Amino acid sequence: MKNLIYLLILSLLNYNCRQQVYDENPFETTFLNLNDNTVWANKFENSVTYYRFINDMNRPLEYWVKDTDCYQYFLDSFENDDVITLNSKDTFEITIKNDAEDIEYIEKITLTDAGNVIKALIRYYENGDLYDQGTIEFSKSDLDVSSLKLCED
Repeated sequence: MKNLIYLLILSLLNYNCRQQVYDENPFETTFLNLNDNTVWANKFENSVTYYRFINDMNRPLEYWVKDTDCYQYFLDSFENDDVITLNSKDTFEITIKNDAEDIEYIEKITLTDAGNVIKALIRYYENGDLYDQGTIEFSKSDLDVSSLKLCED
């Protein structure tokens, strides 16, 4: 009977330890992982731009911009000075740096997941000083972006 109780306790501890390791695995709970292959729409004036997240630290986002009767497709890659500064469960932040003569430009984009809406806070810095900021909202979309008519080059 004593051995049975030890075996039961050992089994419970083993199960709980495995579950805890899985729950704390940052790869399983990152913004990019959780939003991989999801499509989001941003409406501006009479146009809609569609975005799809990719679970790729070098190319995390692709997007389709409405032209006259077709969509321009973009898949941007990070440059050397571009950095993902946060990739948690609910928040994704990118820092983009550009230098021009004596001025260092930094753009920080912070995306926060709020269910069916992603809120983007965009901040622009010049030589470390904040000089402009704004917010944009993206709505979750069921659109199959592979069915969009692409513009010919």
